Amino acid sequence: MINYPYLRLLKAYYDSKSKEPLKIEGESILRFRAGIFDIDPYMEINNGRYHTLGDIGRFNHGFRTGFYKKSRKHNLIFTLAGATAKYRHRIPFWKKFEMTTKLVFTDDRWVYY
Repeated sequence: MINYPYLRLLKAYYDSKSKEPLKIEGESILRFRAGIFDIDPYMEINNGRYHTLGDIGRFNHGFRTGFYKKSRKHNLIFTLAGATAKYRHRIPFWKKFEMTTKLVFTDDRWVYY
């Protein structure tokens, strides 16, 4: 079984190259379809996959704003320290959906999406 959707991450990376760059406070939008590796026994996206797709959204925002490239240049790790998910809608198998990502706050050590 595929645990991490590397193909989706690569697609987000290559798609970000052809899209307009974002300002750091901009909002990125990704479109997905709930696939077979995303669902649980209830035939909808499972909790872990919500967080994983959030990772891809975070990376996509970093790709489009140039934040990812800068972090790698300065040897900073673009990693996640904590996560909270708010489940607003159930996403059943094979349904298309959009995910938006934006930076909401920064302090001297962290960036919050």
